[in-house]
Amino acid sequence: MTEQNINKVMKHFLSCLLLILFSCNNLEKSPSSENIEDHPSVQLDSSIKNNNAIQTDSTNGFIDTKEDLPQTDNNKFDVAKYKKLKKGNVAKYFLNDSLIVELSDITSNYIEIRKKVNSNLERKILYNKITRNKENEGEYLCGQRIGLHKEYEKAGQIAKTIDYDEHFKISVNELTKIILKDCQIDIMNSKNSCSMYRIGPEPVYYYQLFIVVKPRQLIFFRIDGNTGEILEKSYKSVVD
Repeated sequence: MTEQNINKVMKHFLSCLLLILFSCNNLEKSPSSENIEDHPSVQLDSSIKNNNAIQTDSTNGFIDTKEDLPQTDNNKFDVAKYKKLKKGNVAKYFLNDSLIVELSDITSNYIEIRKKVNSNLERKILYNKITRNKENEGEYLCGQRIGLHKEYEKAGQIAKTIDYDEHFKISVNELTKIILKDCQIDIMNSKNSCSMYRIGPEPVYYYQLFIVVKPRQLIFFRIDGNTGEILEKSYKSVVD
């Protein structure tokens, strides 16, 4: 990837990040009631708001994505709950003490997102807008598909399964440890804004990450997907 393309990606990433930070509600505590928005204890952390502070400790207890973010048993989108809880076109509630569910309505689909508080790991489920049936489901870390993603037929049976870890011997858990050891940044923690890409096969399969460390400044990583070797690490400033 050329320096010009890297700068384009960084600009796009920061623009998306500012939009997300402006529009989302971030959670520091897990209220007991179902509807998130009803609780004054839900605050936007200053480090997220300003992107100045880096979270250096690993607090998510991330071991296995399937254990952390269980697959939904719902084969149909819960329209009644969505209409009851929505504010704008988004409804948010707690499934348990630490797991947040977000329901939203886009042009052609309904979307359900499950994630833990303060986590960059999330499970997305896409539902057909007309039938409300599940169409596909899978997990994402920092915007990148990871693990097994499932596509469903109209009747609800699994039609196709894609393994997005197939060509990467270095798992996302191992990747997290490599970056944590190198620069004390936990990419699993949502207090650290990052964007991740898996690229290959030329010349090798590798991870590419952009991690915000200061406003308009990123750390760029390129890490071998089979050996874990850091092929490139540099600090990038985004210019207009």
